[in-house]
Amino acid sequence: MLHLAAPIQGATTLALNTDSAFPAFGTAVSAYGWGMWQVDISVGENLLQGVEMTSMSEGNRRCGKHSSDYQEAHHLCAGDLEGKKSACCGDSGGPLVAYTPEPVLVGSTSWGYGCGLKDYPGMFARTSKYAAWIAETMNPTPRAISIGDVSVQEGDANGPRWAYFNVVLDRPATQPISVEYRTVAGTATAGKDFVADSGTLEMYPGDTETVIAIEIKSDKTKESNENFTIVLENPSGTTIARGVGTGTILNDDPNTKLGLGIDDVKVGEGDIAYNDLIDWIFGTGQDRNVAAFTVSPNKAPGKTVTVNYATTVSSAGAEDFDATSRQLTFTAKQTWQFLLVPFQADGTVEIDETFTVTFSGASGAGVILTRAVGTGTILNDD
Repeated sequence: MLHLAAPIQGATTLALNTDSAFPAFGTAVSAYGWGMWQVDISVGENLLQGVEMTSMSEGNRRCGKHSSDYQEAHHLCAGDLEGKKSACCGDSGGPLVAYTPEPVLVGSTSWGYGCGLKDYPGMFARTSKYAAWIAETMNPTPRAISIGDVSVQEGDANGPRWAYFNVVLDRPATQPISVEYRTVAGTATAGKDFVADSGTLEMYPGDTETVIAIEIKSDKTKESNENFTIVLENPSGTTIARGVGTGTILNDDPNTKLGLGIDDVKVGEGDIAYNDLIDWIFGTGQDRNVAAFTVSPNKAPGKTVTVNYATTVSSAGAEDFDATSRQLTFTAKQTWQFLLVPFQADGTVEIDETFTVTFSGASGAGVILTRAVGTGTILNDD
């Protein structure tokens, strides 16, 4: 379709047919064009011709006879039952007009088989099928543009990654559209975590989406997830429905620090009985059981590491367990060990009791306490 920059002076226009049921079978129609009089016979390119015909659209019975391309919703056909009257070569795009009684544009010359042959009417594009598109193209309503969010793995230092922001229109563009964009730092830093960018995004008739690509700076440093935004502004030919997209840089570097943690433990109180193992370990010579806390680093230390620990009373009193404050040592290849706390066995019915073991003062650079407090529960079993 040609869209004139200004009306042609002195010209009249035809109304556009929007009724899909018009023209009915047998309606008089006229085609106009500068094409040939018949195949291979031209009457001159400057001579406008017209021919009166009859609409033959009748549920595909005649129009689809010589081509499977015919679709009733998109096409109509017109000609003469005996042939002789038809549009011809060079008439494509010309108007097909019906009268109501005022002239109405019902079709546009499209294709056919020969010119004026019996049982081969000409094919025309129905204007009613494209009326909405023509109206929208001539007087487009503003499109609304939106930008989405995106998350991307940071990657290592061997090369960059890219964050691709999808920018979409709510409907296909019917005219050129542009919008400016720029990146804005958040917890992510421009130049360090991503490459700052700005520019103008352009879209053209028929487009519905495009992409803004932002380079992400990779590294091997363990850190929190970081974010930045892209802002859309100063639109032309469109409105902004969602003007800010968030880019999240996901950390994918492993935790390189050595972490130490202590688990909780629950153990039955037991009866008064001499325990040779406990006496051998602690030399108490008394009636004792033991709570064994599991302590484990997240990986082999690679060196000797120590951590201080101390017990603290809770619902269990000092008479129920052996309060202690000591140091635990891990060798370079050791990945777990028990921390043992003796407690008093008895035959008294009582509630479950608890105490805690707390870590402090881990030695060695880069050592962190991932779980510094473990709870021991003495379960009454009397």
